[in-house]
Amino acid sequence: MGDNENFSSDFTPDFNPSEASSGVDFSRAKRLNTTGSTCDAYVTELKHRKVFVKRLKEKYRNSARHRAAFEKEYEIGVGLSHPALPVYIDFQGDYIVMNYIDGRTLAEMLATEDEWLADGKNAAKVIEQLLEVLEYLHRKGVIHCDIKSDNVLLTYAGNNVALVDLDKVYTSHLADTSGSAIKYGLAETDKRNTDIDFAGLGLIAGHLAEKVKSAAVKKRIARFSKECKKPGVTAEELKTILLAGSSSAREERRGRKNDEGRRYYRLLILIFVGCLAIVFIGFFVKLRNEQTESVSTEPIPVITDSVPGKIKDIPAAETTAETSAPVEAAVSKTAQQSAKLDRELKAHFKPLLEYVENTMRQYENCELDEAQQRQSVTIITERYLDLLHDSYGICRNLYPDISPTEAQLKVADSPVFISLTKKVEEATRRLSGRIPD
Repeated sequence: MGDNENFSSDFTPDFNPSEASSGVDFSRAKRLNTTGSTCDAYVTELKHRKVFVKRLKEKYRNSARHRAAFEKEYEIGVGLSHPALPVYIDFQGDYIVMNYIDGRTLAEMLATEDEWLADGKNAAKVIEQLLEVLEYLHRKGVIHCDIKSDNVLLTYAGNNVALVDLDKVYTSHLADTSGSAIKYGLAETDKRNTDIDFAGLGLIAGHLAEKVKSAAVKKRIARFSKECKKPGVTAEELKTILLAGSSSAREERRGRKNDEGRRYYRLLILIFVGCLAIVFIGFFVKLRNEQTESVSTEPIPVITDSVPGKIKDIPAAETTAETSAPVEAAVSKTAQQSAKLDRELKAHFKPLLEYVENTMRQYENCELDEAQQRQSVTIITERYLDLLHDSYGICRNLYPDISPTEAQLKVADSPVFISLTKKVEEATRRLSGRIPD
């Protein structure tokens, strides 16, 4: 597009260039009032789509130099694909067809004191989108060489940036360019350097800073504008300056801190609950053992034949032969149930035991960083508590007549569970750094 062409557009990335390989009927095209020094601008329809047409003025149409410049612009433009760049659809010697972008130039908005630009968030959005499209062009080996507010459009739908006018670009495979670095305060040779584009962006940022009402944003954009003029500055450096101190950056940092804090406290709670569960089970195991010892040592009172009504204390082992058979059968059944419980608990807890052992091997081999260690503690604790809760149901299936408390005690007495608990406790303490290796 020419030096001061204002064309507006809505993005039409789904436009198929192959559909437009026919001539434009200029008798039906609408000529725009604002044109460039060498080109006229038109809006028309092609294949039922609204398009923008850039055509050489009549006096330049037979000029080989101007037609070659047109061809150069099309060659570069057709090889680019970015939401903030026009879509080059067709080239017919003295005119180029592009998608129509429905918007207005940034120059117009600056001149009319547009309130939208007074919002620091919006001004920063314009700069950020311009920086992104420049970063894209530079990756493609293309330097625009004419970054100014006249060549920046903001769409009516969404106020998104569109960068137009590629007629002055520099690229290594088409070295001839009419871009002028001098007007940006640079040496003429800088038109082959990305500095020229960043210098132009800095000028735009300076104009936007003047319109912004927020003192903090104004200061940040003004600093960005100054940095744009430094030789050798990169897009990444400029992006860091632009986002530094912005609300989005602060919110992102605050969000990361909050997430880390929540994860940390969840971990502490899980460890605390796990330790309580271990202490609780240990208490019941101890209580059960004390009860068992008390029962096993207490004499059994019996009534002797010699003295009616006389109670005699005899050891539990001195039971009669008549009662030993039922007792042995009961003991045998209890032992079978206990063995079956151990087998089922072993299978039930096996996945967690394997995870704990594998995690500790990785820990011993220094394969886990601090975050992975914390995550492992969380996983182990959560699985331990879930499996512990489910194990009570397994126990009550084997002993349907016992109470929930008795089921907990039986699980706590199981050698399988006692061994697992010791390994879980040691693993969580070591992984969380609460005991030395």
